[in-house]
Amino acid sequence: MPVRVDITGVTGIAAFGSGAYATDTTGSVLAWGDNHFSQLGPVPDPTITQSTRPLRLAGVSGAGTLTAGGYGTAFLRS
Repeated sequence: MPVRVDITGVTGIAAFGSGAYATDTTGSVLAWGDNHFSQLGPVPDPTITQSTRPLRLAGVSGAGTLTAGGYGTAFLRS
């Protein structure tokens, strides 16, 4: 079921399967959705199995172009 996600400063967005991702004006990557196979990447709390709110991925900076598909997500540093 779709859930409204409130985020500002979005510069890019991508989604696949059960995960969604966005880059913002600070160069961060935000992720939300399932995390059963670490789709949310390095989240602040590794016990999180899913999130309906965007989580800022730890250790990611300078993100530019974002893409998602198949079994992964990738971004280019700007």
